Amino acid sequence: MAMQLVRAPEFAESEKFETAERRYAVVLSAQITPESEDTPISVRVCNISAGGLMAIVPPHVALRGQVSIMIRHVGKLIGRIVWAQKDRIGVRFDAEIDPVALLAERAERAAAPSLLANRFVELTKKTMAVPGMDFPIERPLGELRAA
Repeated sequence: MAMQLVRAPEFAESEKFETAERRYAVVLSAQITPESEDTPISVRVCNISAGGLMAIVPPHVALRGQVSIMIRHVGKLIGRIVWAQKDRIGVRFDAEIDPVALLAERAERAAAPSLLANRFVELTKKTMAVPGMDFPIERPLGELRAA
């Protein structure tokens, strides 16, 4: 049984899609919310370009029309589903993006220490404090064991 590519109605007559933009292979978790619904659907973004993205959707999920895509450490993107094939969809953005800048900014945000991480470190220092021992521990682990 051959897989069938299902195109959005406005692209049904097209011989082929314009895919001149450079695609960047990524593995990003995202939430897609169809315009007509309130509940987001978890997807995995596989590639992204200036004009759109390709994502893997859960089995038996049929998405159509206008969608908003929330990508962690990136933000919200708006687009339209232009094709669907088995467990994959293609989304064309309403406005072009700069994928290189977007991915670089995402990497910076992901690497930045969070308030939660900082609170965890402070709590750890307080709860694991040993009288006479300062944090951070500056002695090698072997010296600590011998003490």
